[in-house]
Amino acid sequence: MNVPTNRSLRQVRVTSSAQGEGTFIRQAGPPGHVGHVILLVEPATGDGLTFEWAVPETAIPERFAQAVLRGIQAACSADGPFRDCAFTQTRVRIIDGLYHETDSRERSYEIASALAFEDAIQRAGGVTDAI
Repeated sequence: MNVPTNRSLRQVRVTSSAQGEGTFIRQAGPPGHVGHVILLVEPATGDGLTFEWAVPETAIPERFAQAVLRGIQAACSADGPFRDCAFTQTRVRIIDGLYHETDSRERSYEIASALAFEDAIQRAGGVTDAI
């Protein structure tokens, strides 16, 4: 995952594993907007924030993987809750979710994954400065 380098970022990592869940549902008429993501953040070796797709195709089709990744990147962007952080030594594994044949949209998964990432970081006890 690439985080812009044109701003001063604090190098951070998680020190414990935690599961996070994010849901985005809007029924503004047919079709609706449904996205549900369950992910795990965990300490890892190496630099950067790594992304692993470990969710069954029946839970979330792989064609939504890039939308899920964009949501996590958005959480780390200039407008996101982790805007001052550059994650390192951290792995994000997408482990489950929900797919609706008619109502699932890329934007819904972007929002749901950003919410799930924020939830997981909070459950992990936040971040600590990378060593």
